[in-house]
Amino acid sequence: MARIGFRSAMFGFNKSDVNLYLMKLQQEYSLKEQELLKKVADLEKENLEIKQKSDQNEKELLTARGELSYFKGKEQEIEQMSESIGTMYMVAMQNAQEIIGEAEATAHEINQISSLRLEAAAKAEQQLKAIKESIKSSAEQFAEDINSMSLSLEGPKNRLAAQLEGKKLPEIPVMLENDYLQD
Repeated sequence: MARIGFRSAMFGFNKSDVNLYLMKLQQEYSLKEQELLKKVADLEKENLEIKQKSDQNEKELLTARGELSYFKGKEQEIEQMSESIGTMYMVAMQNAQEIIGEAEATAHEINQISSLRLEAAAKAEQQLKAIKESIKSSAEQFAEDINSMSLSLEGPKNRLAAQLEGKKLPEIPVMLENDYLQD
């Protein structure tokens, strides 16, 4: 943990310095959390749009496959009609196959993009969890440090109270700031 330069005051640190530092930390973490939540929402929205496009392409693919099946069933009738109608059928068949190929390629590409977006959303969620854990850990460590400082001041406080009442307590070593603040 990095050292923080709080001004000292009687019986500890300057309370306003500590409060300002905590407020600053909370604001920074809150902003970061909001940014990550917005990214997650944007990715979810984009993922939904991609899924809708994928569904539409799948419908078009099914329609194109249905048309292809229809054309194959009618193949014998078309061959009996004439050479020109046969040529038109072949062109239509080729176009349908190209449409199917393009639709399948597009569907595959959209599925890949969806997977990447889902992975990105999962990573953003993990980062958000890590930030929350970091905030929690920092707050717990800060509370422990404050408790330690408070306990280290009990001895001097008791001696001072005893001296004021005319009683003398044995000397207890005083912990310095460096003893309980660690980098």
